[in-house]
Amino acid sequence: MKLEEILDELTGWFPAEAHKERKLPGTTTKWFYIPHQLITQRLNDVCAGYWESRVRDTVISGDYTVVYLELTICGVTKTGVADNLTFPELNDEGKRKIIGSPVVNAFRAAFKDAAEQFGIGAYLDEQTSARKKFVQYMSKKGDNRAYKFYHDNQWKEDTEPRIEIDLKNSRLVEKTNLLEALSGDLESNGKPSGTKITDKQVTRLNTIAHKAGFTETGIKNLIAKYGYTSRKDITYVPNDDEHSDYAKIVALLIPENAQKYNTQYNDYEQKPIVIQETKSQATSQSLYPKHNTLCKRIRAITKHQASWIIAQCGKWGVQEPGMLSPDNFDELIKDIAVDAYRNRYPDNFAQCGVQEVVNSFLGRLNFYEASGRARFEGAISWYEEVCGVKVPV
Repeated sequence: MKLEEILDELTGWFPAEAHKERKLPGTTTKWFYIPHQLITQRLNDVCAGYWESRVRDTVISGDYTVVYLELTICGVTKTGVADNLTFPELNDEGKRKIIGSPVVNAFRAAFKDAAEQFGIGAYLDEQTSARKKFVQYMSKKGDNRAYKFYHDNQWKEDTEPRIEIDLKNSRLVEKTNLLEALSGDLESNGKPSGTKITDKQVTRLNTIAHKAGFTETGIKNLIAKYGYTSRKDITYVPNDDEHSDYAKIVALLIPENAQKYNTQYNDYEQKPIVIQETKSQATSQSLYPKHNTLCKRIRAITKHQASWIIAQCGKWGVQEPGMLSPDNFDELIKDIAVDAYRNRYPDNFAQCGVQEVVNSFLGRLNFYEASGRARFEGAISWYEEVCGVKVPV
């Protein structure tokens, strides 16, 4: 195994939820970091048996313990250096203000320093040199902690103008930027546009799909979830599975998904769904009556017919929102969001596709949750912005 063969996988950005936060000493500034355990896990996942670390030296220098650590990956060695107070400060109870020992803490910091020299977690430096890039990455993953810190002015430099988002007037934003404004992102950066897949990649997709048991209808239903009507239009972003629709679609081409996509209608098409009513369905009672109330509130904004909502519920074998589990109800309100946006902005929908609308919708929900408000109120806010309707509670 050669380092250059695994470097892209090794240095990829970590999932949003992997980032932990802390205050920098003596400031109100928040800083995100990746715990050393996750860096170790990344190394084991990507190159188990081809890496090792060892402490080269430990030095007491004045009030500090300094650790020099060598990290070797595929025969290439980098040296990390970190220090920690040899005798930590004590609190009023006479206990140390730190968790762990100075040597262990310095070791972990030196390990991360060496890993960063290989590029692992190096993007976290974007928190200072290009904060917006890091904030946008976190927001697009549905995690608005970084956005909240930025917007609360905790990350504002004296020379850096604060960015404001006028959600009330977001419909005045250029349509290509509308979804980012609705979701609470800082500015329109969008996903990488990528390039259309080649004929060989289309053939590969078809081969994988058929081996997994997908029919032509099943394939069409799957790619429609990403806003495509033709396989030749699917985009591919090299070395970036996070933003490559092709990679995402291929990952879903497994036998466990075949029946689901072969038999269901396209989630986002307004086709009638025939519900075969059984005695148990006819006599079932709403386990979540609040879902019915919430849907009435949504319908007052989006103007969806009750028959359309019932038809969507039929995908889960029930006749009304009150019979949906909380997880399926979340899927229902996403379906409503996609349909509402498509009806309001058909031209823009044709450009952005289903997934961009879903990301925008979830971004608003997560933003509300991060700021201590109810997620469903975030949904109502999003619907009102899209539909241009304000309905009293």
